[in-house]
Amino acid sequence: MQNYVSSSATKMNEHEKAADFVDENRAKLIQEVSEVLAIAEELGDLVHPEAYALIEAKETSQEKMRVLFQRTLRSGGVTAKAAFFDALKNHHPDLVERLGG
Repeated sequence: MQNYVSSSATKMNEHEKAADFVDENRAKLIQEVSEVLAIAEELGDLVHPEAYALIEAKETSQEKMRVLFQRTLRSGGVTAKAAFFDALKNHHPDLVERLGG
């Protein structure tokens, strides 16, 4: 019985790994992610409407990513970062692979 690991514990470890990936690669993600609005839309309710409006108003993808990090990923913690990581895999799979995710 001691070797039994519940699926929720495994899931949490995956979420923590995803959050660590996002934290460790913050600078590179800000520079290289271009599909920021698509990712923000995929995050749905995790992105507050005010934050979405700020993201939308920024001109460059780097500015959009900075707002996403400041307004959503920082306050959303592991859950938001794990969801962001999943969206990132959908929109930028090559980037995720290159960064070791």
